[in-house]
Amino acid sequence: MKIIITIFFYMAMQFFQKSYCQRSGVDSIQLRASLNKLIEQYKSPDAAFAITQNDTVIFEFDKNLENKNKNYYIGSCSKSFTALAMLQLVDKGEIKLDSPVKTYLPWFTLKSSEQSNRITVRNLLNQTSGLKTKDGFFDYETNNQTIFENKLVTYLKTVTLTSRPGSEFHYSNLNFILAGLIINHISGNTFASYVQKNILTKIGMSQTYLDVQEKPSNSVVTGYQYWFGFPFASKIYKHSNFSVPEGLIISNINDLCAYLNVILNHCITKKGDTLLSGQSYSSLISPVKGGYAMGWMGNGISFNNRFNQQFQLPFFYHTGLNENYTAALAIYPEKNVCIVSLANINCLEFSQEAMNIMLAQVINKPYTPKYSSEMFQRRALLAMIILLALGLLYNYYRWRKYNFKFGINTKSFPIIRLFAGVFLSILPLYIIPTINKISFADLFQYVPDAAVGLILCSILGIFSSLIRNMGTYSKNYKFRNTVTF
Repeated sequence: MKIIITIFFYMAMQFFQKSYCQRSGVDSIQLRASLNKLIEQYKSPDAAFAITQNDTVIFEFDKNLENKNKNYYIGSCSKSFTALAMLQLVDKGEIKLDSPVKTYLPWFTLKSSEQSNRITVRNLLNQTSGLKTKDGFFDYETNNQTIFENKLVTYLKTVTLTSRPGSEFHYSNLNFILAGLIINHISGNTFASYVQKNILTKIGMSQTYLDVQEKPSNSVVTGYQYWFGFPFASKIYKHSNFSVPEGLIISNINDLCAYLNVILNHCITKKGDTLLSGQSYSSLISPVKGGYAMGWMGNGISFNNRFNQQFQLPFFYHTGLNENYTAALAIYPEKNVCIVSLANINCLEFSQEAMNIMLAQVINKPYTPKYSSEMFQRRALLAMIILLALGLLYNYYRWRKYNFKFGINTKSFPIIRLFAGVFLSILPLYIIPTINKISFADLFQYVPDAAVGLILCSILGIFSSLIRNMGTYSKNYKFRNTVTF
């Protein structure tokens, strides 16, 4: 009888387990193996992942169990909270989406006052204001709103638009810094206190923080930065609370799963609180120019082209990156699925590929992450530094061979080669930040190995060109003084 009962329970457990896996569409063993392979590829020190379906966690994985339930900075995933808060004030009639920003921030003036007057609140949330990506890295370390706004006023007077407001999508953090300030002024509260009361508390997100000074010191996983493809523990960079609306919310997979399920459920909480009207909810998640909605990206946006073209899934998502962390949040309404990916390394590619792996697993389709172009670029830069250093040593040895004579060889070919070498050594310092729409100072903060690598390449290239030219001069000098008739 005991044997029969044991067999019965074993068969029942197999049946329920099989049914559960069929319902969820997730092979946990395979998914864990795929994510571990991704972690190894990117050498991420830590990471946390979760999938929910029908508001139930069907997959959860922390690389390091000692950091389970700890927090990460979620980067630009913070923008969806800002958009939600703004739309709540729209529902209350306190803000109009198509009113100019200047209505709520009278000091808002760009280099061209005419351009300033055309930007609306809707433009900020849809990222169609015309503000440039590189303009979005503004911050000033103070939590005094008057001081921050005075600094921002001065900064804005140097800013010009890259396109007419409402005409094109251009991603800029400055849009959401301004949106956060509007929420401050109109609600009469700080952004942190407004979101805490009207969003976090209602959802039950008790371990999510919006005041960067008040978070528990041991609640956040240590952040890392790459140095030429190898992760090193890094400091937490100092920011003002006025940059929280664009990218500095601190949270964990449990709170974020709860948040995503509320968004999936048309912004209705488990307690029955309705956070947004139907019309505002539609604005929140419906992509417009460039595939961007309001704090959410549609699956057609160019940021995730390879995955979009392969699967064409009707999902919406957002990724996040700051100096030490990366994140991705995704919602797939057709399957009632929500996905969270968090990591403590400054690599957006990692969390985006983790999100893609989990989405593909949900629909039972094979997906192979692309070869990491970001890791390749970092290591290629290191290889370039080594090659340039070897070239410099060779040119030094050659110069030494001809007795270290000082002078510039002014013959046509050597002088052209000298100027070409110096020019090509300096050019990347301009081209790389321009291509990535970021200033060199911000590149130094967000991707320090790239900034340091570019500087080293420039220095090595310039000195190598100069020493090569002087080596040629020394060689010719020796030849002139040794030739006999």
